[in-house]
Amino acid sequence: LLRCCSLAVGSHREDEERKRKPRDLYDLLERLWDKNMTVDDVHLSGTYGLNGDMMQIKPSHVRVRNLGDARRPSQGLADMIFHNILNRWTNDVELSHFHQFLLNTNICKEDVLNHPFLGGSGAREGMYKELFRRNFTQRQKDWLQNNINTQGWQVRVDPADPNTDFGFREIMIFQKINKWAQAFEPNTWGALHFAKIAVSHYHEHDPVGRPQLDAKLKDLLPGLLVGVYGATFNPDFVKGPG
Repeated sequence: LLRCCSLAVGSHREDEERKRKPRDLYDLLERLWDKNMTVDDVHLSGTYGLNGDMMQIKPSHVRVRNLGDARRPSQGLADMIFHNILNRWTNDVELSHFHQFLLNTNICKEDVLNHPFLGGSGAREGMYKELFRRNFTQRQKDWLQNNINTQGWQVRVDPADPNTDFGFREIMIFQKINKWAQAFEPNTWGALHFAKIAVSHYHEHDPVGRPQLDAKLKDLLPGLLVGVYGATFNPDFVKGPG
């Protein structure tokens, strides 16, 4: 029960490791929590020990929960990320978003495990489509625009630019030929719309290029997917008419 994979930093599959390590640790903390146990000072390196290539939480740091324990495993994971990972992966926009998400006291285990930062490419691609289908109100679209920076995304998919991804270029050319009326708004909502169309395009017309799609969208629209997902748990975004 006290074991999961190593948290050592450094791998040729670093992006996958960034997801796997926090997910495995969080799953371990939740399993302990479900057994009425908890771990103090999750962020301290002395809390862990290596057994081969496996990490285990030292039993001396595990205790029985009491009625005063209000810190959920998600908050413990947030501490670990803040003290041990954020300063190493300073340019990882999604990691920063994920850390802030973990500080939300209204989230549950499933909300964390479904977070796109922890998801594989297939789950993330599906999430672009699912979030777009929610048909947010105009007030919520304005909130996204004011809180998620996607400025200039349309310039980076200009079909006249030879550096534009071929699949993205095809989408924009198709838009022009068919004269879609305001197909992609020049804002955050428009960026989400484009991502949704890109997922459908690659699935239907470019199965060879599909394995790279998630990385391409992440590079084109950094912070978009995690930002919109996190917004759906933000009281300021959810509340009120509009």
